[in-house]
Amino acid sequence: MNKTIIFGIFDTYAASVQHARKVMVDALRKAGVTTYEQARPLAMEWAAKKTGCSLVEGRGKAQGTMVLDRTHDGYESARKTVQRVCEAFTKPEAPSERKEVDVVAALLKRYESLTPAQKRAFKASI
Repeated sequence: MNKTIIFGIFDTYAASVQHARKVMVDALRKAGVTTYEQARPLAMEWAAKKTGCSLVEGRGKAQGTMVLDRTHDGYESARKTVQRVCEAFTKPEAPSERKEVDVVAALLKRYESLTPAQKRAFKASI
């Protein structure tokens, strides 16, 4: 067993998942779905159809919404499907997708917003 080869396979898989996540989020945004809150009920309905798990009226804090039927045999599969689809909206962007930020400029901007007393305390602490 060659760990270098196996780790390379894992890296390839992770990169393809990251690429697929970006493609899906971009396509959903073009279709008008821009937030987790918008994506979740749609993903739930899609997962219910894919897994055969039915949707039922939610109770408690989910009252007024449709939720997956916990008593259905396909519940766990549907729940994980929804989770995987929706986590694309909650995962932070990969380093390659982040915008470059001038760290010094950001720190100076935050420093300027301090009160004179906070500035003195900061200077005394360094």
